[in-house]
Amino acid sequence: MDVNIGSPYEPMRRFALRRHFRSMEAAARIGASSWVFHPGLRTGVTYYYPGVEWRKTLQSIREIYRKAEELGIEALLENGTEPVPFVLKKVEDFERLLSDLKGDVDLKLAFDVGHANLNGQIQDFVKAFSGLIKHVHVHDNDGKSDLHLGLGRGTVNWPEVINALREAGYRGPLVVESVENVWESLVFLRSLLA
Repeated sequence: MDVNIGSPYEPMRRFALRRHFRSMEAAARIGASSWVFHPGLRTGVTYYYPGVEWRKTLQSIREIYRKAEELGIEALLENGTEPVPFVLKKVEDFERLLSDLKGDVDLKLAFDVGHANLNGQIQDFVKAFSGLIKHVHVHDNDGKSDLHLGLGRGTVNWPEVINALREAGYRGPLVVESVENVWESLVFLRSLLA
């Protein structure tokens, strides 16, 4: 969270990338097939230099995907959450990202259901990016705060989510990210997948 790949201060952005690269190298050493990362963050300079964090995030994403290719792992960009000032949270943000990347990167996504619930965009996100989603994080919330509740303990309509993922042809991992009620979340999820 405190490693900002969109930092407008180049030494900090380079530090963030070095930290990410070390993590990617560790993932490759243990045989991980994929590695998930967060988008860049807006900072206090946004007001004075509009778009600088966006440009730095794009630059970092390109570098991360080159490193992932070199290491033979799949880098997966996760959708950010409210109220954290991520530059990529909503469907429109990711559509702009794809346009701005101009095919430079074979973008793949880690779709966080709880984060999308805070934007009211679960269904929209799955429909817009079904072919790009390779990893799904599941946890619940009240639609206002990123609480990482157990599944079924918030406002996410889980049968709809599972149905949307099925219709999109998703067959990848579903990673439970609940802070509490993890076992109950697994049981709940298994019942939906049966």
